[in-house]
Amino acid sequence: MQAVKTTLKAAENLIASGKLDEAELLCERILNKNPHQSDALHLSGLIALNKKQYERAIQKHTQTTTINPDNPIYHYNLGQAYLRANLSDSAVKHLRKAATLKPNMASAHRDLCHILVITGDIKTAISSGKKAVSLAPEDAVTHYNLAIAYNTFGDFNSSFKSFHKASQLQPDNPRFQFDLGKAYISYGDTVAARKCFKNVIKLQPNQLVAYANMVRITKYDSPEHEDVIQLKKFLNQPQLSDQNRVDVLFSLGKIYQDCSLYDEAFSYFKEGNKLQDNKYRFNPAEPALAASLLIDNCTSELFSRKHKISSSTEKPIFIVGAPRSGTTLVEQILSSHHNVFGAGELHWFPETSSKLQQYLKTTLPYPNCLNKLTKSSTKKLALQYSKYTQTLANGERRITDKMPGNFLHLGFIHILFPNAKIIHCRRDPRDTCISMFCHQFPSGVPYSYDLYKLGAFYSQYERIMEHWHKVLPEDTMIEVEYENLINNQETESHRLLDFLGLKWHDNCLSFYKQKRAIHTASDTQVTKPLYSSSIGRWKNYQTFLQPLEDGFNYKKD
Repeated sequence: MQAVKTTLKAAENLIASGKLDEAELLCERILNKNPHQSDALHLSGLIALNKKQYERAIQKHTQTTTINPDNPIYHYNLGQAYLRANLSDSAVKHLRKAATLKPNMASAHRDLCHILVITGDIKTAISSGKKAVSLAPEDAVTHYNLAIAYNTFGDFNSSFKSFHKASQLQPDNPRFQFDLGKAYISYGDTVAARKCFKNVIKLQPNQLVAYANMVRITKYDSPEHEDVIQLKKFLNQPQLSDQNRVDVLFSLGKIYQDCSLYDEAFSYFKEGNKLQDNKYRFNPAEPALAASLLIDNCTSELFSRKHKISSSTEKPIFIVGAPRSGTTLVEQILSSHHNVFGAGELHWFPETSSKLQQYLKTTLPYPNCLNKLTKSSTKKLALQYSKYTQTLANGERRITDKMPGNFLHLGFIHILFPNAKIIHCRRDPRDTCISMFCHQFPSGVPYSYDLYKLGAFYSQYERIMEHWHKVLPEDTMIEVEYENLINNQETESHRLLDFLGLKWHDNCLSFYKQKRAIHTASDTQVTKPLYSSSIGRWKNYQTFLQPLEDGFNYKKD
């Protein structure tokens, strides 16, 4: 027995020093004599985990939990093996078992927080993260995992505090510094954000995403800036990945645009977009088909039939439009009102619509399945959305959901909330499209990488919005022209509040002073007073825009 303990201790020391093969030989020596020696099996599982042999790690750790089902460490490491193998449900099962067997195991709650975000159980993830923080308040990863959970849920104030704490505890972690920098941007503190990105670059000189974010929040006046010199050095590296090349090209395009060197800027934007277009291969026929399906299925007759089974609440306010059309600005103005909470871009309707067929247990895909909504299912879905948004708002205020792409789901929205108000943001189509083309979105926007395809998409967006204006009740939706809002802010703000049935509030005129997290492509613009320099920006690139004009004339059906 003592010899086994001595051998196991030696194996543990070898694992700690990275000598995995030697440690494995010692474990095998024990297992050859006793195949069910759980500690040796456990160490073999850890060795396999360190070697990234996840299937073998799962096998070994499963054996240990079978032999000793009440050992929390065994379940924890089996959960780790499943986590690394991307088998999320099994990972959750064994991490929960570990936390149940040993409630004060901070690492189990910490990793549960991480994996539950992946599986989409965000509320439970936050609960696990809070528990982990209470048990290990000085562990940076614990605060970081909780920050990600809060961020995913949409509680940006709490996520910022957790990002900040993680970075304080581990200031040399580039990932923590990067995410803290993005959080600072969302609050309009570009000075602090730039410092964070500088820290990332100092720790990882080739971190081009940090360069891209730093360029985005910096105003340049010369193409001779040191950032340009460094970015061009990166661009000349033959081993640069396509994604890193895209980061560099969009960054250079933005700098040359700042310097009013538009021909040079466009050449960089065009090259970066071409790489993205090759990656996504967007087909203009897809939005045309989607538009036809919406028009055929979302009729006045459908809404009339479903009106009796819908929610009567008037709290939700939906702000829709094409990206870069002023949706963030409108939400910032409205959320400056004491009776309005700006929830930002919520993914609830896009995600729920993608699962609606399964939820309703029908063979009909979305949007055809909207006809299958019953009083019970409509009530449940409306309640789910209301509970989610009220948790974010933490009060009884009106709530804005400014997911631009919800223009695709206005039929679904109207069925659930026929008394909700919809604000449709419009902007000169050429300004809207060139703004998209010249902007690198954090998540892919496949239709924006080719001017013809962009124009074709926009033509279908207009087709869909024309349909909603025909079939939705007249008092449901209002249009806000970006140019009118810029030039007549007070008049347009009054018109908006009147439409929503809200009394005037002077804070709406000084919206840029509001301290709230903004997680959209316009995060830096709406923390400043209104400016008109974006109106007519397309004219700087008009010699390149014939493909866009051709796209606007894409076939309507």
